[in-house]
Parts: sequence; C-alpha cells; structure tokens
Amino acid sequence: MNWRRYFACPIVAAFAFFGGTSLAHDVRHEGVDDLSAPGRVVRSTISGTVTYLGIGFDRAAARGSGFRDVEISVDGAPYVLRWRYLEPHPSLSIGARVDAGMTIGRVQELGGRYIDIENHVHIELWLCANAPLPGLPLSWQGCTVQNPKPVFEALGVTVRIRQ
Repeated sequence: MNWRRYFACPIVAAFAFFGGTSLAHDVRHEGVDDLSAPGRVVRSTISGTVTYLGIGFDRAAARGSGFRDVEISVDGAPYVLRWRYLEPHPSLSIGARVDAGMTIGRVQELGGRYIDIENHVHIELWLCANAPLPGLPLSWQGCTVQNPKPVFEALGVTVRIRQ
C-alpha cells in the first residue's frame, strides 16, 4: 500500500514495543509511542474526519485519569488513527474535518498517574471493515488494531523497539 498517499505529515521520531507487554499494566501494547514533553503541540499526520474525542473506552487505567483520545478516520482508506494522552484542541468536534499538519491537541502530563513512564503520545492504527460510527469505541464496531510500525517505517520514520 502507498502510505504516503494518506500520511502527508509523518511523525518525526517514535519509540514502540507493539505487541509487547506493558510492565506497568500487564496489557498488550498496541501502538507506537512518540516521546514528547507535556504541552507540546501535536499535529495530525493524516487528513480525515474526527470520529471520537474523549476518555479512552477500552483501558480501565484511563477511567478517571483525565487522559484523552482523538480518533480521526483516514480519507479514502478503511483506517482510523487514535492518539492517546493528548488534550484535544478546542476547535475539534466529532464530525469536524482535519487536514494533515493541523494542530489536534497538546501532550498531557503522565507523571501524576503512571510511575516510571516517560511522557509520550500513544498512536494506534485501526482497520475498519465499515466506516466507523462517530462517538463509539472502535473495538465495539468490529475494527481491529494494526501494527503501525511498517506504516511509519515506509514513511521514513524511525521506530525503535524498547527492550
């Protein structure tokens, strides 16, 4: 697949252990972590439509934490990107149009909730057989999480695997 067609503004650097187990939570890690200072502006790597804003549905650890998600459906492809641990930009709303390079939020501080985890934005790539319904969790809609590492590497983004 020609990922450059969909990702016009790739991530500068990332670090990940997709499929590994998080030592802090004993859950499978299903994304790429972009190490980032709290407050840093996060820009969309894709053009698409906002399908979800809010607290993560599928992580018990996120409940009550104030950690937020932004999900954007990729234009012309059956994919959704989810950014976790960022405060959404006030201009975003479900159904809003987002262009690649547009500010979608700021990195949240993780130190108050997680011990020994560096601040980062967690990014997931989801494959959806049908267009996702706005406001509902992707996992409830038959969407499946994909390893984003090959996509980012095809764009020239270095993804280091944490040992």
